[in-house]
Amino acid sequence: MPIDTRTILDASLALSLLAKSYESAGEVDRADKLFKEAADLELASPELQNCWGGPFNGQVGRQAIMLDLLKLLKPVAVVETGTFRGISVEWFAQHYFGPILSCENEKLYFLQAKTRLASYSNVDLRLEDSRQFLREILGKLPKNEPILVYLDAHWGRDLPLQDELKTIFAARRKAVAVIDDFRVPDDPGYGWDDYGAEGSIELTLLDGAIPRDAQVF
Repeated sequence: MPIDTRTILDASLALSLLAKSYESAGEVDRADKLFKEAADLELASPELQNCWGGPFNGQVGRQAIMLDLLKLLKPVAVVETGTFRGISVEWFAQHYFGPILSCENEKLYFLQAKTRLASYSNVDLRLEDSRQFLREILGKLPKNEPILVYLDAHWGRDLPLQDELKTIFAARRKAVAVIDDFRVPDDPGYGWDDYGAEGSIELTLLDGAIPRDAQVF
């Protein structure tokens, strides 16, 4: 009988939490083993590896938009923040053959994505906070060439979007930033992320974070 997905998820998160405790105590080798065990548990679950319905929540319309952007922009690179299990990065790697750079700050998910994407030589994964990641990589990409940035590193109390956007547009004028979990004005049925006091992913969050002449779609 297959093991319940919730049981696997609870076990992997508990192992990851224990790994972080060992890491904080300086027992890095033991922590790494626990992180790997946690990642392996989730990698063995097809449900978790295809969570949220697949790439871009399984929404065909969103996938079509991303394909159009790739064709129209012909970006010199695709940059993503918030790799998670590597689902969207894998989709990009299947439709775009230039450099793809992505970061994830949770080791549990970074290890899963690293395994999932091992066969894609154009994918560069970093275990890093998104703000530091963007500061490091944006200046290393070819100047005056368009890039496509997919922002999905926000979760709960950590809402880096404003810092991410400021960093992107300070370094690159030719950038298209696509923000996941965003509120669609005049469409209350389209879900978005609202973290209460920490902020809601909507237009007001862009104030002061993007150039005045930036176009918002």
